[in-house]
Amino acid sequence: MNRFVRHILVAVMLGGVASAASPGCADSESMIFVRQVQVASQGGSSGGCTFDSSPSSLMRTGGTLDVAFRLQYLRLPRAQAVLQRVAGAAQWGKAMPAGFAQGVGVHQESRSFTACIVELDARDPKHAKVVRATIAIDVGKPINPSGIEQQCHGGLAEAISLVLHAGLTIKDGLPQEGSYSQYHWARMIDFPKAVEVIIMPNVGDPIGGMGEPGMSAPSGAIANAYARATGIKPRKFPLNAQDPFVATPPGQLPVPPL
Repeated sequence: MNRFVRHILVAVMLGGVASAASPGCADSESMIFVRQVQVASQGGSSGGCTFDSSPSSLMRTGGTLDVAFRLQYLRLPRAQAVLQRVAGAAQWGKAMPAGFAQGVGVHQESRSFTACIVELDARDPKHAKVVRATIAIDVGKPINPSGIEQQCHGGLAEAISLVLHAGLTIKDGLPQEGSYSQYHWARMIDFPKAVEVIIMPNVGDPIGGMGEPGMSAPSGAIANAYARATGIKPRKFPLNAQDPFVATPPGQLPVPPL
């Protein structure tokens, strides 16, 4: 997918407005205006989710061709390898009960390659839950396998949070949420019990990065699984229902989210 098409997809899916140029566009023909927010690693988090949910949306199949489509157009062997590995481990295309679906995501960043397949329970589309995740990651030469696995678990938790749960209430240009009792980051109950992390063997590549590569592929996978399970194409996040914001009166502590 060339840069021009990619930036069009970002503009369409994130609601582009003529206020700030999308970063990374050096050539004038790619100057698509996209709404910007102050968040770390836009390219690796929200951008990765957007880019990876776009192919599934463009295909309009909603079936098991998501993996085959990506394998056909992924140019780099390392990207193809992580996708093939995770597809086999997760039994991509297996029969799922009504309201459940698999979703796939692939991401490349910092000389690392990640692929993820999640299984999503969306029988209640307003309270969807990831029930299983399989992640394959190629960081070149792995130095600390335990650390890589932990980073992938953390990246999955962040993906679940940003795609399904976490949202801010903006008033007069400022967020109203003041604590994690109001900003609904994923808790242990939101994390799947079945998680498999596959670290690809090194074949002579240099050391790659870790961090954002662990969250971007799961973000796209969750969004794609939601679309397949519900028939609703994600265009606004978080996907799950959000309780109305209730401000904490001055001098009081927020009510614990229990």
